[in-house]
Amino acid sequence: MKILSFWPTEIFVFENYLPGKQHGKIKKLITKDAEYFTYAALDAKILDTAQLLLEHYDYKGSLKPEITEMWTNIRKTNQPHPPHVHANNDYSGIYYIDECTSTFFLDPRQQNLTTDLGFNQPVRKIRGEPNKCVIFPSWLMHWVPNNDQPTDRKTISFNIKYRGKIGKPGSFTEVQA
Repeated sequence: MKILSFWPTEIFVFENYLPGKQHGKIKKLITKDAEYFTYAALDAKILDTAQLLLEHYDYKGSLKPEITEMWTNIRKTNQPHPPHVHANNDYSGIYYIDECTSTFFLDPRQQNLTTDLGFNQPVRKIRGEPNKCVIFPSWLMHWVPNNDQPTDRKTISFNIKYRGKIGKPGSFTEVQA
């Protein structure tokens, strides 16, 4: 796991996310846009990774990750994917099928958008590479400019929600998610 701390927001990058044979199977399955997508090996890996994120933050509670949605994105040459966030989720992710156009992320700190000193870049990008998985907070604005490749840009996107009790036990902050 590689942690990119572009800003106070962490983005998690996983190279060679699935064994080659499993990546190859997924690559064969992705032939058109599908509203929802599921593949047991990828589902299991995402859930394991979501648990790893809890451990990264030293979380000691009993939250369990759930994949709330998973779908394919196929963008033709010169076709963009406009800026967006993923509401009502904790983390979102992109699994890259092939080498493809970068995904861009916007610094969530509005005041940082007012000046560019070279080191405080308000926009950062992560290049799409085969079998790479990128996981980030769902509220983080992201997009893909026009697909600059001569081939379709193929990815699988997903959302993660943690379920269970959160907050201080016995207080007004304790809720069931």
